[in-house]
Amino acid sequence: MKRIFAPIAALVVPCVGSAQKQVRPVEGLHQNDPRVHALVGASVVTPEGARKATIIVRDGRIAAVGAGVAVPEAARIWDLEGKRIYPGLVEPWWEREPGGEENGPHWNSRVRPERRIADGYTLDEDTLDSRRKLGFTVAQLIPKSGIFRGQAAIVSLRDGERGQQVLDPSSGQVLDFATGSGYPNSLMGAVALVRQTFSDAQWYASAGEAHSDNPAQHERPAADDALASLGAGQRTLWRARDELDYARIARVASEFDLQTTVLGNGYEYRRANELAEFGAPLLIPLAYPKQPAVEDAAAALDYSLAQLEHWEFAPSNAAFLANKGIGFAFTTRALEDLKSSFWR
Repeated sequence: MKRIFAPIAALVVPCVGSAQKQVRPVEGLHQNDPRVHALVGASVVTPEGARKATIIVRDGRIAAVGAGVAVPEAARIWDLEGKRIYPGLVEPWWEREPGGEENGPHWNSRVRPERRIADGYTLDEDTLDSRRKLGFTVAQLIPKSGIFRGQAAIVSLRDGERGQQVLDPSSGQVLDFATGSGYPNSLMGAVALVRQTFSDAQWYASAGEAHSDNPAQHERPAADDALASLGAGQRTLWRARDELDYARIARVASEFDLQTTVLGNGYEYRRANELAEFGAPLLIPLAYPKQPAVEDAAAALDYSLAQLEHWEFAPSNAAFLANKGIGFAFTTRALEDLKSSFWR
């Protein structure tokens, strides 16, 4: 059966250039593309099942869905008889290079909370097309590398310039207990640096308020974009490198009252009770361990019991979380050869 994955991916992205208001002077001829589209004849897949329906898209948004929906006179009609329309998929953790300067205002080069990937990412036409063909219409872009990596961004996987793609330029501060050459070169040092940076941000905010309230009594703190960008109330997105990281993240989140979402590593089933108590939503990988080559008795000896147990339990990871009432979403991060492995 032929499939069409989401009207935004297959139709609306290429043809609705007027879905956002223009904020720059128009170069060349003004575009006057249709602003209303009617997708007719297809089976629309919903949680209740597939049914014949008409979808009306107005200014890039779905305005109506239903079997008896009237088609506006001004609509451009797309005949999709024999095809199925699915909701667009969302990729919640897609790492990209953030661009911009290598060093920031903080004394440690791996602390870059002021950096926004929305200001410097690139998505070439082939990359967008390959994701859309898999049914993805929206992604959260995550800056690569660092401990405080900077602000993630939510983007529409549509053609156009960066400003037309960005839906949320600051969807969360990305953190990772990463080590490397120089300080910190240990996990203990990475945890200490995270806690110290959040403590410094709290001091920076209170010192600024004190100066504003009484400038004669309190010195103004030196301007620091890194600390200023760690204001209270923002969401944090953490990478858990192993199952023990969850306890570390939970403690820091509790200490500094952080809204938290965590990228998992596939071993969440081992910590399901602790994660239920933590209460943070999770992003869990679709990448599962390969089947052990145990047909050869000699080769089978190379596998530990822990490796065999993980191969057995990893595909049921989501079920363990669902049974505990833990909220989660899937991510394709770490899937090898996405084009061939995703549907499998």
